[in-house]
Amino acid sequence: MTKRQLVIIRVPAELTHFTTLSGLQGIVEKRCLWSSNVSFLNDRKELQHGITAAEKILREFAASKKKSIFTRIIDDVIDDLKQTKLPDTYATCFCTSHDLLSQWRGYGGRVQGVSVTFDGAKLQSLFRSQGGTPMEVIYDKERTVRRIRTSIITFSGLEDLLAEKDVGRIRAEMKRRLPKLVPRFKDDGFSEENEWRFVIQKENDFEHVKFRDADGVLVPYLEVAVPVGKRLPIKRVTVGPGKNQELTMRSVQLFLEAKGYEKVPVDPSAVPYRS
Repeated sequence: MTKRQLVIIRVPAELTHFTTLSGLQGIVEKRCLWSSNVSFLNDRKELQHGITAAEKILREFAASKKKSIFTRIIDDVIDDLKQTKLPDTYATCFCTSHDLLSQWRGYGGRVQGVSVTFDGAKLQSLFRSQGGTPMEVIYDKERTVRRIRTSIITFSGLEDLLAEKDVGRIRAEMKRRLPKLVPRFKDDGFSEENEWRFVIQKENDFEHVKFRDADGVLVPYLEVAVPVGKRLPIKRVTVGPGKNQELTMRSVQLFLEAKGYEKVPVDPSAVPYRS
């Protein structure tokens, strides 16, 4: 890796994952977080948003280099992206806020929502140990174009890649590097979330991949777990709006104490419950 490619990403001091009560139970008992394959999630518009921005910048970049072979390679890569022929790219999502009305609304009163706040630096170390890269989600459309240019050209090292003489290697590297950036982009309407994602790429890792049922689809996912005997870097749990919020809080506190997280505070959401 050259100095130009070396990008240091500083994550926020705290990152929060919104989930259900049963989701919290699974995270704590299994000592892991799930990283889901982005190709099988329902966020197709999100993926298309990133692909469209990437295509624009890539074609401009190829035209500026005046290399026909590079243009053909980009055509291949973009075509694969549009057909969802992504490498196995997995992501786990977090917010910088632990109490968001937009997140609680997603549960619609059907299930009890909670948020789990983690130490950002320790979370980054956990994902790094399993090949994960932290990415701040980009929302603003003008910034998307500008920042995807920086991400693709600098972070992905395209300038250095062009120096390669092996066309096959250039094509393979382009197909490997670019899809990793796609989960980084999201529509402006979700900007309140201030989302971060940890992205992992695995090539045909059937030994470790698991599957879960979600809206009629078997979604592939990876378990990002702490070593045996270690605990997740949980700093706080917030119980979302609910009809029995106080009782839920007491049950969560007891559960955490039983699992060795007795110092983790459990707080109520400031958002009022509406039945």
